[in-house]
Amino acid sequence: MNEMLYLFCIVPLIVILLQRNRNNSWVAQYINNKYRKEIRIMIEAVKKFIDIECIVYLFNGQNVRGIIQEVTDHSLMIKTKTGYELINLDFVIRIQEKRKKSAI
Repeated sequence: MNEMLYLFCIVPLIVILLQRNRNNSWVAQYINNKYRKEIRIMIEAVKKFIDIECIVYLFNGQNVRGIIQEVTDHSLMIKTKTGYELINLDFVIRIQEKRKKSAI
């Protein structure tokens, strides 16, 4: 009798745990797919600024001035006055084209 009682208690717990793992993997997959889509959109937007002098604003308040040379899956290569810099696209907030001041 005790064995049957244990069986009726353990089987529902196993089913609940299996269902919970399945739900967690679905959520992780959804977030990962959404992240990939946002990165692709960002890469396509940044490609419009290649070979243009820009100011790249980062999330910590810093900014980088230079000419955008190359865009890869997760990074941005910028040629600055001192050399080249690689910036992770996850940290980029805004990219602004640097305009020359007009002589008045």
